[in-house]
Amino acid sequence: MSHTRTHAVMLRLALRQGDLTAALIQLVRLLVAAPGSAAGKYPDGNTGRTRPGLTA
Repeated sequence: MSHTRTHAVMLRLALRQGDLTAALIQLVRLLVAAPGSAAGKYPDGNTGRTRPGLTA
């Protein structure tokens, strides 16, 4: 579940920086990342930053 942990860390960073857009996007990604990681399905090469889409 390191993929999910990465999104949690990025959420904390976004909140610490006051970036509410990035925080909201990371919340959405967390909702998708946990089941996706458990199923072994997540996009290769997606850094999780806010600019690429969920399937980039």
